Amino acid sequence: WTGEAGDATAALELSTALLPDMTEALGPHHPDTLVIRNNIAAWTGETGDATTARDLFTALLPDRIRVLGPSHISTLVTRNNIANWTGEAGDATAALELSTALLPDMTEALGPHHPETLVIRNNIAAWTGKTGDAATARDLLTALLPDMTGTLGPDHPTTLTTRHNIARWTERAGDPLAALALWRELMPRWLSVYGEDHPRTLLLRERMAATEAATEGERPEPEPE
Repeated sequence: WTGEAGDATAALELSTALLPDMTEALGPHHPDTLVIRNNIAAWTGETGDATTARDLFTALLPDRIRVLGPSHISTLVTRNNIANWTGEAGDATAALELSTALLPDMTEALGPHHPETLVIRNNIAAWTGKTGDAATARDLLTALLPDMTGTLGPDHPTTLTTRHNIARWTERAGDPLAALALWRELMPRWLSVYGEDHPRTLLLRERMAATEAATEGERPEPEPE
């Protein structure tokens, strides 16, 4: 909760101090000890050290497989964390490969509509875009949206973020006017969930304003009477 309150550095220090006591009390392979190692890796990443976070999660994975099994949700989430921090460390191509390899295992273990499975599909789309293929990222998210809406509901923040990202990758694929139309269609639901003054609303309005300014000359002229 120290980390959730905004102090990732202090959360990392507290978790690191806890690990030897947890190891002594429960052993190095107890599931709760592995949770502390997971938290250390996560807070390491949140403090800005993506490379070390990736390495810590990579070192954790064999122990999670040994203790929990390869299909346990915590094992699968660890694999997802390795993929994500690999991408955050600068290798989007490897992150895409890891996420793509994870998807069938996550689908088999949890089902195609489980929220964690949908997260992997979202991540595959994101890393696809970050490798330079904006059009495919847009198409993958567009295909994901009905499942996200059916599982989480139309007003869930993750569903709204998916719609936002469809617009963002639409813009990056070369169609800013279509992106603006998608954002305008999204805005009423976005405001009902976040409100006018939420930082995410302000960021979305800034992005829309920048796109509107960049496309001012692309607007079609009205037909003469």
